[in-house]
Amino acid sequence: MDEYSTDDADIGKFRPHGRISFSFEGNLVVYQAEGPFNVELLEAFAQVEPEIIQRFQQRVGPWVEVIIFEKSSLAPDECIGVFGDYLKEMKANGLAPRASAMVIGKGVESSAYMNSCYEKCYREAGFEHRLFSNRDDALSWVKTFLPQT
Repeated sequence: MDEYSTDDADIGKFRPHGRISFSFEGNLVVYQAEGPFNVELLEAFAQVEPEIIQRFQQRVGPWVEVIIFEKSSLAPDECIGVFGDYLKEMKANGLAPRASAMVIGKGVESSAYMNSCYEKCYREAGFEHRLFSNRDDALSWVKTFLPQT
């Protein structure tokens, strides 16, 4: 299984804080997000993800995603604004999943505050999105948005 990461991006002045990696399982993209995050991380992500998602989407058709936060979900307001704009851009470019589930367990730092920030970004970008505390529930939910075979 191929895995891609923000570590693959060539970012200038400041190094990204945090890490996002993603891999593919059929029509599912699984993201592992380990914060805290900064704007440079989102710049790295925007450098790595769109082209890979475009090729993936051409190959598999409709797809869904699960984002799993580890350690921390903390991001400053500036970062949240950039993330929201990025989601809107992906949606406008036809690179959005049918559904997006986010897993932020109770042990993840800043989850009480950040959950509503992330939910707002997805809602304003027009994504079908839901927040979960465990992976199994998230997977069950997103898979209902895939065509039945």
